[in-house]
Amino acid sequence: AIAKDFAQPVLAFDHYIATEANYDGGNVQVSVNGGPWQLIGGQVFLYNAYNTDLVAGSGGNTDPLAGQSAFSGMDEGGFVGSWGQSQADLSAYVRGGDSIRLRFAVGTDGCSGYDGWYIDDVRLITCDLARAKKSDGCGGCGATGMSGSVVGLLGLLLLQTRRRRRHT
Repeated sequence: AIAKDFAQPVLAFDHYIATEANYDGGNVQVSVNGGPWQLIGGQVFLYNAYNTDLVAGSGGNTDPLAGQSAFSGMDEGGFVGSWGQSQADLSAYVRGGDSIRLRFAVGTDGCSGYDGWYIDDVRLITCDLARAKKSDGCGGCGATGMSGSVVGLLGLLLLQTRRRRRHT
C-alpha cells in the first residue's frame, strides 16, 4: 500500500531489451485497489520512456500487445541490447492509501524473437510529505528528487526474469 502522506510515487526499474523492433516489446501496467490493468502511459515517464508504439494488428502484427506503447528493439547495428533505467511518476494512477500491483508485460509475434526483455531492481520511491512541505527548492525530496522512503511493492512479474548478465 502507498503511504497516506506521500508526495510523489516514482516507479524505477532497470531493464535490458533485445526484441524485433516495432513488432515485439514490453510495457508496464498497473492495477489500483484490485481494479483492471491499465497501461502506464509514456507521458508519465520522467526518464527513458517507451521508445515506440508497436505495429497494430491491422498491420500484420500478431503480438498480443500490438498497437500499444512499448520498449522495443536492440542497440543500433547489433543483435543485443543494453541495460538502462526507466522512471515513471505514478501520481496520475495512485493516491495515498491505495494498494497497487505492477505487471511487466512482454509480447512477441512469433518470429525473430531475439533475446527478450529482462527486468531488475524494481522499486517504488516516494517522497515523505512532511519533508516536502519543508522543501529546499529541489522538489522537496533533496537535490535528486529521488530520496525518500522505499515503500513495500507488490510486484507481479509476468515475464521470465533472471539475474543480470553482461553482454560482450
